[in-house]
Amino acid sequence: MTIDLVADALDCVLRIGKLAENSMIARTLVRLTMVICASPGYLAAGGTPTSLADLADHEAINYFFGRGHRPMDWSIADDDGDRAVRLAGAIRVNDAGTLVDCALAGMGLAQVPGILVEEHLAEGRLVQVLPGLSGTSLPASIMYPSRRFLAEMRSPWLQPPSGGAD
Repeated sequence: MTIDLVADALDCVLRIGKLAENSMIARTLVRLTMVICASPGYLAAGGTPTSLADLADHEAINYFFGRGHRPMDWSIADDDGDRAVRLAGAIRVNDAGTLVDCALAGMGLAQVPGILVEEHLAEGRLVQVLPGLSGTSLPASIMYPSRRFLAEMRSPWLQPPSGGAD
């Protein structure tokens, strides 16, 4: 879904990943470490990938954005640096919670920010796959239309400093 912040009267959006060039102002808040994971049941049925090449033999749960429903590439870090990998998969979602739910339900491999699955990993509901390749990080950025809108924004944490002490 494409969001028009001004027309929709929204102050800002949070985006994860590399940002496309546009007229928005963006500020990176944090970098999120990505992990590849799957349910124990999925791995028991289809095997556990042991190399990057093995991923091609697995069902990927892909995240998409925008009207074209084009899946985001997975970002993989290895000895050669960061690279984008496109994996086949019949399931595409545009909500991170749904992505995690699909992985928990055994629908395939998912690449998600580690912070979203750390409890599931700790409790064994999900298993991290290829931990040596999963460690890339993506920026989580706040985006807003223009500095000229700052004075009109309702979110106090986006307001310009008043100059006075709190």
